[in-house]
Amino acid sequence: VVEHGTSDIYLCGTLLWAKLGKYPWWPSVVVYEQKTALFHKQLTSGPSYHVRFLGDNTTGWVKRVHPFDSDAGRAGMFG
Repeated sequence: VVEHGTSDIYLCGTLLWAKLGKYPWWPSVVVYEQKTALFHKQLTSGPSYHVRFLGDNTTGWVKRVHPFDSDAGRAGMFG
C-alpha cells in the first residue's frame, strides 16, 4: 500500500475485498490487465483497480475495495 494524499493506492499483488456490480464482496488480488499493463487508474470518481477474483479467476476493474484483513466483506459489512 502506498499513501497518496488522503487515500491509499494498493499495489499489484495486494489481497483485497472487492465488489463489482450486484455481486457480493469477494476476495481478490490486484493484477495487471493484459491489454493495458495497468493495475490502477486514477479516475475523477476515485481510484479503480484491476483485480482477479479468487475461486473463479475472472478479472475486472473495480472501484469498491477494502483491505483483506477480516471476514467483514463476506458478512456484507461494507454496504
